Amino acid sequence: MYDDTIRGIDTFDYSFIYVLGVEFPLLGKDCFFDYRFTIGWNTLMMPTFPDEPPAPLRNQNYSFTLGVYL
Repeated sequence: MYDDTIRGIDTFDYSFIYVLGVEFPLLGKDCFFDYRFTIGWNTLMMPTFPDEPPAPLRNQNYSFTLGVYL
């Protein structure tokens, strides 16, 4: 059963976050733009189908933020 296969997997992961940001005036308002990239430290071996090897997965996230200071 799939639940039995998942039970023994280590799902805890550390990650690194890289951030690039800039502040700028736009139409008389103070604005900002952020780019964030997050990548997991561990490679997680996730099960796929019975009798198949697990798939190596790594957590990744890209984030873009555009905002206005009030």
